[in-house]
Amino acid sequence: MPALKTRKCKNCKEPFQKIRSLQYVCSWQCATEYEKALKEKKERQQWRTRKAVLKESVMTHKEWLKILQVAFNTFIRSRDTFKGCISCGTDLSNRKFDAGHYRSVGSSPHLRIDEDNCHGQCVPCNRDLHGNLIEYRKRLITRIGADKVERIEQDDTSGKLTIPEIKDKIKLYKAKTKAITNDKDLQRMRTTTSNRRP
Repeated sequence: MPALKTRKCKNCKEPFQKIRSLQYVCSWQCATEYEKALKEKKERQQWRTRKAVLKESVMTHKEWLKILQVAFNTFIRSRDTFKGCISCGTDLSNRKFDAGHYRSVGSSPHLRIDEDNCHGQCVPCNRDLHGNLIEYRKRLITRIGADKVERIEQDDTSGKLTIPEIKDKIKLYKAKTKAITNDKDLQRMRTTTSNRRP
């Protein structure tokens, strides 16, 4: 007769000898408590889902824009981690830095999520020097080219994103950030592997 397997009870965490293949608790009391806990967990998850749907249905356009701005800024920080400050060139890889706009969101809201208009910028340049725009422009030309800089400077279009468009952009920038993060992990693994070679 094969030896009985020992496993931890899913409810009380005590070791027990497993008799049946699908047995995950040590006693009927633990089975009752565990099923009750699973039911409560499922109900909490369903409530969170309903609450999230309800919250989304009453969110304003402004609130959606804030979420989009956070997703976009996170993408910019991921993209520009190793590029240096757009205004002064300071290394940003080991410090907190901002997603600094060349043309500000206040004066040009239509460019708030323009990837050419926003770059990694150290806190002193962005906040203390109000963008350090003269140096920003010089380095921006080097980074993206004079044509794109002129396009940003001459762009006076006005356009308001709808909430469905904002939701799509949020998904887009979360996906882009995830792709960059995964790529950085891959690069880190490659570097670690190559360093281990004799």
